[in-house]
Amino acid sequence: MDFFTVFTIAFCFPIWYNTGMLMYEARLTALSAATNLSTESAPLPQKLIQSAVRYLLHEIDKSVFVQRCADFPLYAQLIFYSEQKQEDCSLESFCATHKSLYAPQENAGEIRTEELMLPGGSCTAPKLLRGSLKSVLSKMAQMQGNPQVSKADFAATLCCYLRELIILSPFAYGNGVARRAFLQAFCRSRGFSLTYTAAGKKEITAAETAAFASDETGPMFSVLIKCLSYMHDDTAAPPRKTTPVTREHGSRLPSRPRRELPQRVPPAVTAQETAVQDAVRELREVQKTLDTMSARVGEILSSLQNKQ
Repeated sequence: MDFFTVFTIAFCFPIWYNTGMLMYEARLTALSAATNLSTESAPLPQKLIQSAVRYLLHEIDKSVFVQRCADFPLYAQLIFYSEQKQEDCSLESFCATHKSLYAPQENAGEIRTEELMLPGGSCTAPKLLRGSLKSVLSKMAQMQGNPQVSKADFAATLCCYLRELIILSPFAYGNGVARRAFLQAFCRSRGFSLTYTAAGKKEITAAETAAFASDETGPMFSVLIKCLSYMHDDTAAPPRKTTPVTREHGSRLPSRPRRELPQRVPPAVTAQETAVQDAVRELREVQKTLDTMSARVGEILSSLQNKQ
């Protein structure tokens, strides 16, 4: 390999690598927001997800993206919110998340005053919502993040609080979408990336149903383990002791009587879910290629230095 070729690779590879990673992250963000929204509604058009990727890469401006999301305004709000870190984990910030997603709809960001039923039972009574939600969020605010705790320990603790947030469901509508968006921002503030695409609509819905109706946090823990990743490399940090999931994690919160759920026929895999799975596989292959090329460039540079 001549000097010109080595120089070209050494000069161009960092640019190409960074561009590829930006595209990779933008596509994961767009797909994750689509997965979040699809748990509550019909699948999104693929062209809308592509527009979100272009917006995140600054190829189109905000006004153009909003115009393209005219039929799905909530998706646009999820993309805008995905760029935030939720440093403040409080009742006010949780309500602000719901308001930012659903305004100007009526009662956006306001604690519900009516009873709310979900499959498997009723949610927390309105008169108990404000105090209970404030208590849960104050406990979450004390959680440490990466690199103080491992991903497994972080997920084990988070799934307990997530279970209680599902039981509370403090808003009259949109609890699932707002809760998942808030958790993504909260995880970013703790050094973790939470990408719902890694699990998918059916697994997320089943885990949330089990946590609400049966007090089972195991499925939710499995979802979090799949969806959480470290936001930066902490390999230099000292080894951390991981804690296996036990019944003790679920016993931290008040349990409720178990209720049998009606048997449901598993839904067919949708076109969007298939597209999401294909995209994830494609992105993983791209990442493997990038890693391989990065290692190869390192070997070439090392060889040239040795010859000198």
